[in-house]
Amino acid sequence: MNKRKKKGKTRKTGSAYSKSTTPSLLPKEEIGDLIQQTIKEETTSLESPFGDIRINESMFLHLIRNKDFLYEMFTHDVGTPDVEKDTLEQLVYFEKINNKYPNEPYLRHSIACCYEHLKEKNKYQAKVKKNFEQFGGEYPMIDITYLQLMLDLGKTEIANSLVGEELNIHKIYPNIEAFDTEVVSNFYGILMDVFRNRKDIETAKKCAQIVASIDENTEDLFKIMLDFDENPWKRRGFTFLSLLGIVSIIAVILGIVWGIIKFFQWIF
Repeated sequence: MNKRKKKGKTRKTGSAYSKSTTPSLLPKEEIGDLIQQTIKEETTSLESPFGDIRINESMFLHLIRNKDFLYEMFTHDVGTPDVEKDTLEQLVYFEKINNKYPNEPYLRHSIACCYEHLKEKNKYQAKVKKNFEQFGGEYPMIDITYLQLMLDLGKTEIANSLVGEELNIHKIYPNIEAFDTEVVSNFYGILMDVFRNRKDIETAKKCAQIVASIDENTEDLFKIMLDFDENPWKRRGFTFLSLLGIVSIIAVILGIVWGIIKFFQWIF
């Protein structure tokens, strides 16, 4: 989990995208060739407790099934929205082309993400469930969002039933050659929550180790969470101290208010 160690670090081997290459200016057939080249030149290796994981930051492009949509992504700058205005514009666009590119999990998942950003709770949940019915087991982010939704809704039995003994992401998705770090981080992050729920802390720790190897900022948080799970008395002690601190602060505030009241009564 320590970033200074070799274990858990990725090793870059090259880049298929040269500085002089702008994908949106290339012919459609050449974009396909360029994307395929990234599999060979940009794939790295991440060591994990469940076996090596191949990493490729352009992998989401390889998972797009419709090549016309892939080309349109480059020429129309289809991306992940960050602010509410952009999200609404993206949603309008995605909904418009939804029927134009059937059987495209990337597009369906993007629509669900837009609903989430816009806080359209019911539409988001319905879309996540429908996406899983259609693409479950095929597209990692669709499975991840469905698992997260089941945990959020308290349907832990469903979440548990979807996670088996095999935890190597390549074995679960054998047709995918590599995964981008966001998918790996989200995948093992949600598995950590599933195993925490099962009280299988050792497996949860292994999942947390993979996420922390990608994003070291999560390491301390996961350590505290798992420590509380492993030692419930620490959680109770922490809760007691927190409540004691809150009560003390309230007592101090009430004391100050009482003192002010007495002061004004003495004056008047």
